[in-house]
Amino acid sequence: MKKKLTYTLLMAMMALSLSACGGKKDGKQETVEGTIATDDMSDFYATIQKADGNQLTVELDDGSSITVDLSEAHTNPAWSWMPGDEVDIYYAGEGDPTDGMKVAEVQMDVPYENTNSDFSENTQVYGEITALTDDSITVREEEGRNEEDGPQDGTEYTFKRASYGFDIGEPAVGTYAQILYIGELGADDATCFRVLTDDMMDDPASDIYAVQGTLTKLEDDVVYLQCDDATEFKFSVSGDDQLLSDATAAVGKKVKISFVDSLRMRVATADTITVVE
Repeated sequence: MKKKLTYTLLMAMMALSLSACGGKKDGKQETVEGTIATDDMSDFYATIQKADGNQLTVELDDGSSITVDLSEAHTNPAWSWMPGDEVDIYYAGEGDPTDGMKVAEVQMDVPYENTNSDFSENTQVYGEITALTDDSITVREEEGRNEEDGPQDGTEYTFKRASYGFDIGEPAVGTYAQILYIGELGADDATCFRVLTDDMMDDPASDIYAVQGTLTKLEDDVVYLQCDDATEFKFSVSGDDQLLSDATAAVGKKVKISFVDSLRMRVATADTITVVE
C-alpha cells in the first residue's frame, strides 16, 4: 500500500498572534524572521492583494484596502510577495494606517502557499521502474491509484535524477517505488529528488525528506542552499535556536538539509542541517 505523506506547516508562523490594526508596540518583538526593534513603531496585520515594485496593496481586517510604499522598508529578499500572503506591516508613529503611507518593515506571517496544496505538498508518482540510469528514471504509473487530475493509469513518466536528491532503498528496473519530483509532470524539466522503494515504505527513513548542496548564506533566518546543478532552495530556520546555530556554523560547507513541507514553496521549513563534508 502506498505510504500516505504527511506534511507540517510552518508552525512558528502560524503560532504568531495577530496584531490589531494600528496597534502600538514598545521594545522588541519576536517575529517569523527574527527579532526586530519596535520602539515608537505601530503595526497592522494585512493580506497582500497586489505587489508592484515598491507598491504593496493590502486588505485590512475590516475588508478595506490600502496601498503602502516600500521604498524605505526592510523586507526579507527571500520572500517575493504574492497575493494571499498574510503579513505584519510596521510603521513609525501612532494612528491608523493610511493609503500611500511609507512603511518601515514588512514581515511574513503566513505564506500563501501554506494554505494551498499546489505548493505545500510534494508531487509524486507511484509505479514500476521501467528504466534507470544515473541521470534519469522512468516509472510506469500503477493503474487504479490516481485521481482525475493526477498521473494517468499505465502511463510512463521519465524524470531527471537530481544530484541534490536522495534514494531511500535500492531502486532497480522491475521494482516499485514512489517518486517525488518538482516541475511539470511529463515535461522535460520534471526532476526526481527522492526515490522511495516499496520495501522501505514502512522504514523510519521514509519519513525524511532531504536535499543536499552548499549552504551559501544565512540571511534573516533563511538558509540559501546552492545545488551542484545551480538550483537554489531556501529554508527557514526561524524559531529554532539549534537550527540557527547549525546553519551559522555551516555557511560555505556542503550540507544535507531535511525539511517538513515542500520544495515547491518559496521558503521551505528546515528540520535538520548536517554537514556532509
